[in-house]
This record gives sequence, C-alpha cells and structure tokens, in this order.
Amino acid sequence: MSSLFSALRRVKPSIYVILLVLIAVAAFLWNKQSAEKMKAMQAMEAAKTAAAAPEDANALLSAVGKLMTLPTDEPPVILEIKDPALLIAQQAFFTGSAAGDKLLVYQKNLKAIIYSPTRNIIVNSGPVNLDTAAVTGAQSKATTTKATTTKATTKPVEKK
Repeated sequence: MSSLFSALRRVKPSIYVILLVLIAVAAFLWNKQSAEKMKAMQAMEAAKTAAAAPEDANALLSAVGKLMTLPTDEPPVILEIKDPALLIAQQAFFTGSAAGDKLLVYQKNLKAIIYSPTRNIIVNSGPVNLDTAAVTGAQSKATTTKATTTKATTKPVEKK
C-alpha cells in the first residue's frame, strides 16, 4: 500500500491537471449531447401538439356548439384555465370553473364562454370588455390553443 502512495507522489502534478482537464471536457461534451437530445425531444413534442391543435379546437367548438349557439363570423381565442382559485378571487365570472376548463373569447362579438370538457357543461358565459393589448399578448403567447388565463384577459360587464 505504501508503494502505491509513493508511486503517486512521484507522478508530476501536470498529469493531475491533464486528467482534470480531460474529465472536464468529457463532462462538457456529455452535457452538450444531453441538451441536444432534450431539445430534439421538445421539438418533436411541440410538433405533435401543433398538429393536434386544430383538431382539438374543432372538436372543442363542436362540443360547445351542441350546448349553445356560437358566433360563426370569427374564430375564438381558446385558453385553458390552469388556476381557477386565483381567477375566482379576481373575477366572479370564473366561479364554478375547474382546472382544465376552456375559456372561449370571441373578440368581435364581445362574448366569453367557459366550457368544462370533463363535465360537458357550459360553466358560464357573458359579455366582456376586452383590454386589446392584453388579449393580443395572450394570443401571441397562447397561439390560440393553450395558455394560462389571466386577469387582463377578460373583464365581465356588469348589467345595469
């Protein structure tokens, strides 16, 4: 055992530095390869989601259309409700909604509809005032299929 330690003491420190550099380069290359694989997997998943989005939107509109008459002169902005408790605290319009429910916003018709696919019911519908800057931002983030609904997205109009 002591001969092993004495042999290691005789090795020049430059060899340790070389070994350390080799280990660092190997770790860097492995990390880079893993990151490239992850990006490729994410791109494939995004492509699958993008391909399924129009069919999902059509199926959603068909299901909602069986429960109520929908405007036909414009496509809706479709958002997914992710945190109903937060939305309910901000606006009573979202009372009764659940995570996964869909919010359909018709901008020209100033109409909003909350539909629950799991329960197959219209949770709420009504007129809205749109903050155009907020809705335009939500559209660009949501690509009109999925996004977190925010307070700025809709504002129910109080009946007078």
